Amino acid sequence: MTSTPVVTNDAVYVVNRDTLYALSPTTGKTLYEVRLPLRMNSVCDPVLADTSLYIPLSGGVIVCVDIQKKKLHWTGEGIPSSSATDYQTLGRLYHHDGFLYAGTWAKSGRADPDLVSSEGVFFCVNASTGKTVWTYRDTDKPAGFYWNSAVAVSNRLYFMSEDGTLISHALTEKTVYETRSLTEGKEIRNGLIRSEDGRYLYTVSKNGTLYRVTLSSDGSIGSVDRHTILSDEASGPTLTCTSTPSLYKNRLYVGCAAGGYGYLCVIDANTLKPIYSARGPKNGEIKSHPLVIPVKNTLDTVHIYVTANEKNGALYMMKDDTQATSGELKTLFTPYSAKQYCLANVVANEEETLFYSNDSGTLFAIGETPISADIPKDIRKRIGKSLLAMIERFGTYYWNYILHRTII
Repeated sequence: MTSTPVVTNDAVYVVNRDTLYALSPTTGKTLYEVRLPLRMNSVCDPVLADTSLYIPLSGGVIVCVDIQKKKLHWTGEGIPSSSATDYQTLGRLYHHDGFLYAGTWAKSGRADPDLVSSEGVFFCVNASTGKTVWTYRDTDKPAGFYWNSAVAVSNRLYFMSEDGTLISHALTEKTVYETRSLTEGKEIRNGLIRSEDGRYLYTVSKNGTLYRVTLSSDGSIGSVDRHTILSDEASGPTLTCTSTPSLYKNRLYVGCAAGGYGYLCVIDANTLKPIYSARGPKNGEIKSHPLVIPVKNTLDTVHIYVTANEKNGALYMMKDDTQATSGELKTLFTPYSAKQYCLANVVANEEETLFYSNDSGTLFAIGETPISADIPKDIRKRIGKSLLAMIERFGTYYWNYILHRTII
């Protein structure tokens, strides 16, 4: 269990179990460690604000690590669970104007077919002190918050529960403005995103239905439009989606699985109709939040990076532009000795080095420069094309082995 990395120019920060590691972004060597009071859950998405790194841990506990002082600054109060098991903190932590927002989840054991069998609490924490400001729990229809995350628009916070209810809440007061059932009980296990102008909210239910919520000028919940993320031919009865969508220039990108394959879907944010979908690995649902990076010196071209929950634990990339009607999801990198299933999101630094981890607990840093480009010309001539090809395929370890054991 390894968190989503947080990257700066000086370090890569990653949580594994109950320890925060600060690593060199160029070598991967540990710069320092900070022991945390609790373990992370199966998913952990920290967030950095200035020199404060906020980390969600089990039991609804959020901690703050001062990365400048290299020590724990404060530990939050946590959320006591009313179920037989402790709450898990699985959603993406959201930081806004000095406050933190997160949700918890626990299996409830209810047998009611009309209710999801989970419960949880969504809560707000003061980012300066760690004190809990407010908590939200629906006592009539309890539902947890699984991979859900919040967004703020003007003076309101919006977040989704697992049973498909959209909640409109005050930012720093215990006030619920409005709730709306979007999915009629169908599960939602991904985050909520907003349009740049704040007019629309987007989310996807587990059965692959995309929802667009129009917000009125006063922030109230308006009309709700919906459409499936895959064409009827591709989706079939096995369509499932737990990937938080990304939005770039009126194109939505979201992962899913259907018919035994993973898919990366491209959807028109105005009409909600699928533009195209790129098929990915077999038996590998794309659960990650797609990372969209505009290509330098172009106006409308982007690269999209995702992982897939399949045994190779690989990294995938697709090129897209605002006029494209088709695309190919290519394998960018496959681990040689650390293959494992993968739920992780991909992040990048300013140099566009890509960082992600899979369930082997390994953190990978993927750059554009081929390994052979770092090998001096005289050595390249001596080792030959076949050995160069092996270095390109299997990476830095083999280059170091050949350099230090064979050539030198």
